[in-house]
Amino acid sequence: MRRTELFLLCASIAACPAPEDSGDDAAGDESSTGTVATTTGDTPDTGGEEEGATDGGSEDGMEGGSEDSGGSAMGGCGVDPGLSGDVSGQVEIDGEPRRFLLVVPEDYDPNRQYPLFFMFHGRGSNGEQFRQYNGVEELGTSDAIFVYPDALPNAIQMGQTGWDLTTNGIDVALVDKLIEDFTTNLCIDEERIFATGHSHGGFFSNALGCSRGDVFRAIAPVAGGGPGQGCEGEVAAWLAHHPDDDVVPLVLGQVSRDHWLETNGCGEETSPVDPDPCVEYQGCNEGYEVVWCEHMDDSMFGPHSWPAFAGPAIWEFFSRF
Repeated sequence: MRRTELFLLCASIAACPAPEDSGDDAAGDESSTGTVATTTGDTPDTGGEEEGATDGGSEDGMEGGSEDSGGSAMGGCGVDPGLSGDVSGQVEIDGEPRRFLLVVPEDYDPNRQYPLFFMFHGRGSNGEQFRQYNGVEELGTSDAIFVYPDALPNAIQMGQTGWDLTTNGIDVALVDKLIEDFTTNLCIDEERIFATGHSHGGFFSNALGCSRGDVFRAIAPVAGGGPGQGCEGEVAAWLAHHPDDDVVPLVLGQVSRDHWLETNGCGEETSPVDPDPCVEYQGCNEGYEVVWCEHMDDSMFGPHSWPAFAGPAIWEFFSRF
């Protein structure tokens, strides 16, 4: 989705003005096309055994940067992409069309750098369903760009949609491609790229923090597990897990927490942070804090829950960076 391809999305919804400059060529093996946004009546992910369960600030802090002092475009900065609001798009990865929902502020300013939030749904779900309940986007409608990719049916997940957690897998390739395209065509602050996800999306958030620690600034897995081995770099991490989770056991969330504590050089001492009962570990490498929320909120999906406090707390945590 280079600039010319991005504008195909505009054509598909007949809502975007003609660009002043769409001269970038669309060379490359991958392609993208526009699609009309749709929603489904399916229920959100409420659980199911996860892959890996068997494998052993303030809102002001998110306000974007200033106009490039040199007056020239950096990546997609300084060029009006001619789109805003909800845009459904598609890219091709290894010959497979991949759908995503892109949410751009209605008052998008091409001279302002925006943080980019990747939002990953759970097994058997899709991006639109995760959007309905995560509670993060509603706090950042003017201050961030959100992308909700859809996973593919996954044999390991018994044919339901699920994420490929491997470093060189198709879903990491999808994320790499989307980052490349968005930073080319939109004004993205490349120092503030974040990921959050529920359940299997939490596993994938951890996996990206591991394999793309040099790209992602912070992650927020909820009711997830992982990551694997061979991690690169550090990410700040906010994690939440219910002790009675009967889909992804608590111990897998604790393993995730302990991984980031070790990676980020944290000590064992904690101090309470909002919201209760979250705690923040002390002594972490500066800028790479770890927050752990072992909660009892089972109001949404039972103990395999996305707690009601998660959206505001994740937004506040990401706003630090």
